[in-house]
Amino acid sequence: MPLAENLRQLDLVDKSQMFALLCDRGLADYDIRERVEAVLKEWLPDSPDADNTGEFHPFRFYTAFRALQRSDSMATSDDDESIDLAVLLEPIYWPDITYRRTGNLSEGGYQQLSAEHKKHLLQLLRQEDTNKWKSRHQSLLRVAARIDSNRELYLLLRLSGWDQRNKLAGKISAALWIRHVAEVIRRGFEEAHGELWPEEDEAFNKLRSRLLGSERLLDVPALSRRHLARRFELFSGSAIRWYIDGPTEYFAILEVLGDPALYGVEIVNLAGRIEKDKDNIALSMKEWLQEDNRLRRFSMISFDADVRQNVKTISALSSLVIGSVFAHKPDFEFANFTLEELVHVAADLDRTEGFDSDDLRNADWAGIDTGKAFEHKYLATSQRRRPLKGEKWGRSLARYAEEKPNRSDGPERQFTASLRHAVLAQSSNYDHHKDSVVINSNTFQAESRRPAQ
Repeated sequence: MPLAENLRQLDLVDKSQMFALLCDRGLADYDIRERVEAVLKEWLPDSPDADNTGEFHPFRFYTAFRALQRSDSMATSDDDESIDLAVLLEPIYWPDITYRRTGNLSEGGYQQLSAEHKKHLLQLLRQEDTNKWKSRHQSLLRVAARIDSNRELYLLLRLSGWDQRNKLAGKISAALWIRHVAEVIRRGFEEAHGELWPEEDEAFNKLRSRLLGSERLLDVPALSRRHLARRFELFSGSAIRWYIDGPTEYFAILEVLGDPALYGVEIVNLAGRIEKDKDNIALSMKEWLQEDNRLRRFSMISFDADVRQNVKTISALSSLVIGSVFAHKPDFEFANFTLEELVHVAADLDRTEGFDSDDLRNADWAGIDTGKAFEHKYLATSQRRRPLKGEKWGRSLARYAEEKPNRSDGPERQFTASLRHAVLAQSSNYDHHKDSVVINSNTFQAESRRPAQ
């Protein structure tokens, strides 16, 4: 088809370049140059895209490779037909695979010629037997798998930029290009017949969506790149933004995680602004949570539930939270530690700073059941005479919780659970969580989302 020549995305190669291409992809070497040249001489001049100058489409490396594998130095008719069709489809679908369009045509000119070329091609494909071509598609994938079988690596490469892929050499490059040829064919038949074929990596099957974010990874690559990057431990952005309400919890988190960014955790310390209704914080939080949604980043909020304004604000925003909410009842200290544990940690803090802690250990703590009341009693009893809120108190509580993940009265500490949620965000599927879990605005518990009616 003459239109294909004007729309072609890949430059033609001559015989010398074809031989170099086969060598670069690990499919030939200079020891068999004479045999390669014989194959090129006997077979390639008959290619439908060869012109008088003896130039050939780069996809022809596949049929040259297949011919080299055969004793009679000829490719099969199936190989010929598969590449013939891929060459015709390349101008239409190669930009989808490489995320770019090449050539001298203006965007308008390309779109006009592309639409005309596609119209003719789709009419042609509608007359073809899809079962036959599914078999041809699978044959290409089997050959690629024999060359290099790393399916997840193929996905990582396929979702990367074209410049990086195009620089590859060796058999990984050969397998990549064969799968790309197969993708060109698949995309044509899917559009012509309105049906979906398996994508070229064939990875994970039924777990595909849960592990990688989508059943159709190559249709909208942006949805799956971060999931695959996490599988290869390459994800560097924040996977979760954790909104906390004060310095004690902030420094407790730093004590355990060290550098939260290494775990994909970004911390926002609200520093009591909700309670004070300061800096229009409710509107700011709404905007932050909406930003998390746009970036497909998990959100997590932990707050003291003994503050009415906290409860009211977080309840109103809970529908925007894709992640978790931890309501500390009544507050961070008493939601995570028993009274006896708090006294023990406070006394140890005094002792390590050189103060006698006996008064704290022997004091009457009856009736103390909130963090504020505990600090008031502490200030009245301790020889240290400094408030507990802040870095030393938070880090002391965290060290104690690390040693003993469960409260002395049995249940797991909320702090332990929230740390686990934060760290696991890097390996969790945002889209699956969004579709299946909702935060109850009254209890702040995660519940299964009801299917849409």
